[in-house]
Amino acid sequence: MLPEIPLSEIQEMAKQEDPMDFLFVFISPYITLEQQKADLSESQRSLLAFNDMFREIFNGGSIQLIMNGCGERVFLSPLAESLEKWGAYNIADIVRKGKVLYEIHKEEIEGATDISDEAFDELYEKYPEFDDLDQDYYDFMDDTEDSENIKQYILEHLDEFAEIKN
Repeated sequence: MLPEIPLSEIQEMAKQEDPMDFLFVFISPYITLEQQKADLSESQRSLLAFNDMFREIFNGGSIQLIMNGCGERVFLSPLAESLEKWGAYNIADIVRKGKVLYEIHKEEIEGATDISDEAFDELYEKYPEFDDLDQDYYDFMDDTEDSENIKQYILEHLDEFAEIKN
């Protein structure tokens, strides 16, 4: 199900400096559709997974992403393939690296019940490869090339992401 989004809103947000601001024009209605149990397309689900990745890693890192139950949606979904299709090759590589780590460590991390700062820090000490993964993500998001490529792909394929209202 595609949300109706006014073309004027898409055009206005496309002018924003931060490509993530533009992506939220689509992500917000997708969240509502998902809560309503609507049938979402692969592109919609991938954009939601990308949002989970963005939100969780910036808020607490990839270990937090896994602890908060987003690991499967990010690492075991077609997100990496969608990111490549959208021209976000660097982030697709990070998702693939994360998938390997997720598959190895998911049971212990998902099973962590103590979410104190101390316990959280201990997980990063135990699995420093996640810290490296997070740093790679920060480096590529700061560069914004991949985010800009996603924005351009969406602009060129609007009918894949929304029903446009004039």
